[in-house]
Amino acid sequence: RLNNLGGDDHVLHHASLEAFEIIPWNQLEGLGRFLQRCYESANPESLFRHGMMEYFANSEHQLACESFERAASFKHDQATYILGIKLLGEDSESMQRGIQLLKEVETRKKLKNVELSESRNICRKILLKMWPNPTIHREKPICSDLTCKKTKTRSSSGWSEDEFIFACEACKWDHELMMLFKGITWITNVSA
Repeated sequence: RLNNLGGDDHVLHHASLEAFEIIPWNQLEGLGRFLQRCYESANPESLFRHGMMEYFANSEHQLACESFERAASFKHDQATYILGIKLLGEDSESMQRGIQLLKEVETRKKLKNVELSESRNICRKILLKMWPNPTIHREKPICSDLTCKKTKTRSSSGWSEDEFIFACEACKWDHELMMLFKGITWITNVSA
């Protein structure tokens, strides 16, 4: 009876995948099937991981975005974050939705006394482990206000990269995009 519990969709939807590498190079026997069942059960972490692999390694953007959207609907912070980042590189309407998603993650993180950089760092760690195809392009900054001074100042409290005060909201998201891809050489055309 307990063995059957592991195959229950509700259990798999809520299963923690923290103990498993996002890119399981050496899969244990049965692990692939378990991870597939988690994905089929709409496990938010599994959906996020699937989206990362499909988007950045396999260039299956539509499939990846569907996974990110589903995971984000369960309020998965990293999926919402990367979907927001992806949308920053698109048309004006999509960019606004991307900013809205990033603000949602930022608000949820603040409620947990955590910075937005936690989601960024988790995504960066995954990206650094991959040999992905460069697929997020933002050739011009989000901030297009010709009167904006493009300045940022450190807040009074400290050293965190999340503690800047920006001249405008768009500059903040230009900075976030730059921080995610900083030092990742396979990403092209991201300007801040």
